[in-house]
Amino acid sequence: MGRFSIVNKTVLLDNNSIYKIAYSISLSDREIYYLININDFSDLKFCYKIGDDEFEEIRDKDELKTIVRELNKSVNMFIR
Repeated sequence: MGRFSIVNKTVLLDNNSIYKIAYSISLSDREIYYLININDFSDLKFCYKIGDDEFEEIRDKDELKTIVRELNKSVNMFIR
């Protein structure tokens, strides 16, 4: 299981939208961030951090399935 952390930070992305970083999880030696658009809660992103407040969105469906599965496990363990 990856290392799970709650993050409380907002960032402005290239699309000029402000996102709140809610969680991060370490998987395969990479830190993955779960971002939520503060003005549109249906706009969710899983991203890798590639620089200071620079993020690259993960779009590969198989990779996203793995990330969501691990994040779900981690969140459930945290809640317990």
